[in-house]
Amino acid sequence: MDNVLKERDLESKRLKWLDGLKGLACMGVFTHHFMLGLFPSSYYGEDAMPKLSGALDYYLSFSPFSVVINGNFWVHLFILISAFLPAYRLMQTKEEDFRSKASTTLLRRYPRLALPIFVFSMGNYCILRLLMHFDLNYSGKELNYGLADYIRHTLFFQFFAQDDTILGPLWTIHYLFFAVIFAVLLSMLARKNFRFMSALLLLLIIPVGSVDWNYLPVLLGVLLADICANGRLLWLKDRFKFMERRGGKIAVSVLLILLGLFLGGYPSYVTPHNIYEIFITIGPIWRFLGILNTAAFLHALGAFMVMGGLMIWNEEKLPSPLSTKPMQFLGSCCMGIFLLHLPWLEYLGYYLNKEILYPKTGSWGYAALILYPIMALLILFSAWLFHILVEKPCDKLCAKIKV
Repeated sequence: MDNVLKERDLESKRLKWLDGLKGLACMGVFTHHFMLGLFPSSYYGEDAMPKLSGALDYYLSFSPFSVVINGNFWVHLFILISAFLPAYRLMQTKEEDFRSKASTTLLRRYPRLALPIFVFSMGNYCILRLLMHFDLNYSGKELNYGLADYIRHTLFFQFFAQDDTILGPLWTIHYLFFAVIFAVLLSMLARKNFRFMSALLLLLIIPVGSVDWNYLPVLLGVLLADICANGRLLWLKDRFKFMERRGGKIAVSVLLILLGLFLGGYPSYVTPHNIYEIFITIGPIWRFLGILNTAAFLHALGAFMVMGGLMIWNEEKLPSPLSTKPMQFLGSCCMGIFLLHLPWLEYLGYYLNKEILYPKTGSWGYAALILYPIMALLILFSAWLFHILVEKPCDKLCAKIKV
């Protein structure tokens, strides 16, 4: 990870695995909402009725394997990537180009998010109006405000006030927006090869967490960019010679990924009754350190470890599933997947499972097993169309913004 890649290498690796990781994160958020709607016990534990035989969905609520459906972990990973990319690029920028590139990055951020989100939100508004008009609102979602209020929420409140009244997952837009802004500001210090930059970022964890722990992935994303761009791990290699060998790097990479996934499986809602109890046992230590949201802290830390492990893995040019064409396709459609998955589930998916598939199969689990690939295909197809018809034109428009 020391002096990881030159800027052109980062671009190629981003195409081969980093975009794939973003797509995987968005599919993780989709899977989370799929399970939350059909098997609420997998998130709420004993506060919801189990629907699988042997209460498997209840046990999944605090199992390490729940990392697959832990939406909070995948969101933190996505935010971390959103902070890492601009920070790393700016740290590698030449001195004479830095001001122009930083200003352009900041100016493009709002329209790059707001334009496609506005198109999506207006489409969602029209669909909901039609469903309510024809009494087909199977989701039960009400629209209690007019078009003008809807537009204000879309273009302002969800960016600057963390408003989520339009659609649940859009609460993350606030963090994705500010992730780039904070990354640009912090990279001003890191790109100078500031010796104590990593220590400064670590010291900021508690103050930032006291405001909102969802900003922690932003700090960790910039920290990872600083480690990669400025060779912060050279001193580790000097002290641990196995880190210089290919086998040692592979072992560290695998360990980081597995440990990161384990932390990512920590339950967001329930109190665990298994190996995760160790984090409850050391609760006084958390409170002493000022860590008041254990789940958010562990998910952000897990995302940091997974990302770091994958960077080491790809630096060694090892085979990576994230580099395959299907995963790159997911990455190219990640915004569409993120925006469109919940409307598909709310307006159609949950209804299909309850009213059609379940009565025909007689099993809630089998019905859900059939529904998942149907919803996944519909979401991927619509996300691809959204990418072609909305995102690309918006990107071309934003590309004209330069300083």
